[in-house]
Amino acid sequence: RSTAHGKAAKAIQAAARRCGGDMDDMQLQSTIAAAKAVQLPKDRIESAIERGTNPTKFASEELTDMRYDGVLPTKSGKVAVIVTALTDNKNRTASNVRASFSKCGGEMLGAGAHEWMFDHIGLVIVPMGNGQEGFDGKTSVEEEEEALMEYALDGGATDVEFLSDADEAYDEQMQGPYAAIRCHPSDLHTLLKSLQNGGYEILEFDTRYVVKNEETGTIELSTEAIGLLEKLLRRMDEDDDVTTVFHNAVYLEH
Repeated sequence: RSTAHGKAAKAIQAAARRCGGDMDDMQLQSTIAAAKAVQLPKDRIESAIERGTNPTKFASEELTDMRYDGVLPTKSGKVAVIVTALTDNKNRTASNVRASFSKCGGEMLGAGAHEWMFDHIGLVIVPMGNGQEGFDGKTSVEEEEEALMEYALDGGATDVEFLSDADEAYDEQMQGPYAAIRCHPSDLHTLLKSLQNGGYEILEFDTRYVVKNEETGTIELSTEAIGLLEKLLRRMDEDDDVTTVFHNAVYLEH
């Protein structure tokens, strides 16, 4: 729990610093909700917000977003891995991430080594069927999609994909049709604001690294190889500084 609490507090601090402590900011609201989900005490939440909104007072605790590229050799082939972190000590974090790769038989590569394989995107998921305020269920699918496209493009969207359970890319955890809206990571908050202005519900949003070509850029793992990758993922999860791990592996279904 201590690791989860530390990560949650850092995320709040970083979000508060970015938005200046604006409690209406969706990123800050999201990090606070995530912190409550792991039962971070209220006083630590408030402290993290204060540390983020008073950068001069807490200058020694400046948090930096870091990215580390690495590779994990398995019997199924080499898995490309990107690790993101939020740290106040770059040397410590780099050393720990390098050690985690090493202890699993992998290695850390040079900065941006996987740039050719992954796209860095902002992603927003919006449920379809109740898009704009006042939507009465009588609007045609085409009209609803056109309305959302307008707000999305005004907010800097680079791609909008409308998905239902009939589509191969549909996320089965979703309930009903939805729109997956992509943008440049730096435009994510502008996009969120535009969609909010349109009265759209935001199911989830984040920035992530996605494989550019799923047909040629992914690797299917055997059961043994999955075990090795999960060992690496567990080690990364136990690191207070690591925020997310992305990879190009696909688990084979048996």
